[in-house]
Amino acid sequence: MSRSADHLAVSGSARRDAIPRVTKPSVAVLVVGVVLLGGACASTPTSTAPSMDSATAPATADRADLARTFDIGGREMYLECTGHGSPTVILISGGGIAADLWDSPLGEQPTVHPTIAEETRVCAYDRPGTTRARAEGGPSRSDPVPQPVTPSRSAADLHALMEAAGESGPFVLAAHSYGGLVARYYAHEYPDDVAGMVLVDSFSPELRDAMADLWPSWIAWNTTPAEIIVEYPDYERVDFDAALDEIEANRSIHPMPLVVLTADQPYPAPTQPGLPADIHVVTRDAQDVSQRQVAQLVPGAEHITETDSGHDIMLENPVLVSDSILEVVAAVRQGRNTMR
Repeated sequence: MSRSADHLAVSGSARRDAIPRVTKPSVAVLVVGVVLLGGACASTPTSTAPSMDSATAPATADRADLARTFDIGGREMYLECTGHGSPTVILISGGGIAADLWDSPLGEQPTVHPTIAEETRVCAYDRPGTTRARAEGGPSRSDPVPQPVTPSRSAADLHALMEAAGESGPFVLAAHSYGGLVARYYAHEYPDDVAGMVLVDSFSPELRDAMADLWPSWIAWNTTPAEIIVEYPDYERVDFDAALDEIEANRSIHPMPLVVLTADQPYPAPTQPGLPADIHVVTRDAQDVSQRQVAQLVPGAEHITETDSGHDIMLENPVLVSDSILEVVAAVRQGRNTMR
């Protein structure tokens, strides 16, 4: 898997997310990897998910697989759901990347979406302005919205989409990077719907705190280049401070099974002029601090720091991500609000 360096974001032909930074090629060509420079990493499972049989997997009304758009009030959003059982897992991609991130041919195998579908129902969706996680890229299958976005708008869209599709909770939210802000906001706004979470190297107000005086440099490092907007005017962008302010106002997470997965590989040095030469080192340290703090928000949360991966853990070590999701699913089925 090829990667280009110097632009924060998860994969995305033309996308930026929130964490370090990786340069984006054109919208037609997806290059994955925010924090990692170089080839794909070998993925080795570091945990084993509990097996689930019919006795531990409560069935909901059987629902057919789907892959289509739904009207959420004057515009369409794309959703795909497969599998049966409860709780339903919702996969929330990082900034600028579509649903197929979780079943991308650009990552290691077996991918997350079909693995989870073997055990319970799982859904993924395209936020407006995202790009496809495939070699040829491709724009979002959801109608565009004004940019930039914030977690409150993204969470409201997700809630409307699940209602329009008739997909009901309880939900386990598995969220990457900017998606972590969406998950945290969603869990605060709809607490009865969210029974567990997996945060995959997530963006957080705790990162801003840890960056301190270098936060403006981080924003400069991660601002979407003008040429990307020219090529894809509807491309998803995040208003970083406004987004983090929304979570800052509601930083707590109610007790639930929570797994925090943190990338453990260094970020590439910046090539953008005018940035501190050590911004990548400071960001790596700040992200590690922030991830520990997020894991401490919920009693009994599990924090996994040996992930053998850069920022895109669901692509570089999908077995670990799948195992973590299924461990949370098992805890929810057992009626627990903690991982231990």
